Amino acid sequence: MIKRGHEVRAIALPPLPHGAVLPPETEISYGNYLKMNDDEVKKMFEGCDGFVFAAGVDERVEGPAPIYNLYKKYNIDPVKRLLKIAKECGVKHCVILGSYFSYFAKARPQMHLTEYHQYIRSRIDQKKVVMSFAYDNFNVAVLELTYIFGTQPGRKPVWIFLVESIRKMPGVTIEASPRLVLEGGHWCDECERKSWNYGRRAKVDPFFAQVWKPLHEDDELREYPKEVNELNIK
Repeated sequence: MIKRGHEVRAIALPPLPHGAVLPPETEISYGNYLKMNDDEVKKMFEGCDGFVFAAGVDERVEGPAPIYNLYKKYNIDPVKRLLKIAKECGVKHCVILGSYFSYFAKARPQMHLTEYHQYIRSRIDQKKVVMSFAYDNFNVAVLELTYIFGTQPGRKPVWIFLVESIRKMPGVTIEASPRLVLEGGHWCDECERKSWNYGRRAKVDPFFAQVWKPLHEDDELREYPKEVNELNIK
């Protein structure tokens, strides 16, 4: 966007990952939009023509039942509030980063994905909220993005472990039903609260086990402590 002549202003939780590179023209401030009052949000929108929402939580975040309440708290309610204020401040264009799960829910209604997966349900509901703001002088769009693989200075891709494992398994076919893929990644609120434990996960997740077991011993765990616990994000 900067290369196209736009001015870019961003807000993020501190700190930036070590080694992260941002264009020097980027105006970045640190803070939590969830804790901002309306006047602070309005100040953030001053002079802006467009707004991109690239925050919220995804299906990997743990929480107490019913989990939909957590998705609503971070993916739906903030969007509704921010779009309302953005519109009041004269912002004309808004883009919300959604999920490709929403696409599949619409493309394959016979699978009833929103009934089985509360995250997908929340993303569909999020899009309904976003589109309700669409008007002649207020353009809105939801990008239903697929997995984006790549590297970024200061960050290790979440799925690099799976990619590396699959590369070591030439000629192996991994099988899973759509329901298994969608529900297989879900985890109780205790097992991975403080760390990612791939060995334990493989014992209860059949889809994941297809990648793990050919390359690891039965007692191998590969546990990685979490720097930030999602449940501590208020």
